[in-house]
Amino acid sequence: MKQTSFVQDIKQIKQLDSPTIGQVLEIFGTGSFGMALFILAIIVIVPTGIIPGIAVVTSICISLVVLQYAIGLQTIFVPKRIRQIMLSEKSINALAGHIEKHEKKIQNFFVPNRHKKFLTQPYNIISSLLLFAVSLTMIPLTLLPFIEIIPGIVVALFGLSLLFVDGTMMIMSWLAAISYLVVLVWFFAGMMTVIM
Repeated sequence: MKQTSFVQDIKQIKQLDSPTIGQVLEIFGTGSFGMALFILAIIVIVPTGIIPGIAVVTSICISLVVLQYAIGLQTIFVPKRIRQIMLSEKSINALAGHIEKHEKKIQNFFVPNRHKKFLTQPYNIISSLLLFAVSLTMIPLTLLPFIEIIPGIVVALFGLSLLFVDGTMMIMSWLAAISYLVVLVWFFAGMMTVIM
């Protein structure tokens, strides 16, 4: 279980010369799952999510990330060729500068290691099951334009929880996921009653 927050990780990455994706993932540790989930969630939330097939592909990718997290990997697995890709130092420094500028606000909202037990086993199994269920709902929701934004927001919350090592945010993510799933089941049950 990682002990550092996203802000500290970015500062560490900034010290590297020509960092590779592999090095970045190693520094993020289990936070790399959060980073992947957040990026995938954003793809669904922004207008690209309405492109046919995007939500389905994103759902599959989220499921693969969740599977790795559930089995206890310390960092997300990516092919060696991708791990060796070097990142732009200019982009890293720009990101670090922007984050450092707002560091106090970020740290006030996300408190590293707050209730961190909710980010470890057996609680990670609960998170994995909820994430898997939420990601699967994205597939049928492609039939309803823009509705997939809702599960995207839920997945983003989980991603932020892992990225910032914040157990309180994880509990909020559980509540958001459960509420979303309950409302979805109620909605479709009502639709089936009307149809029949």
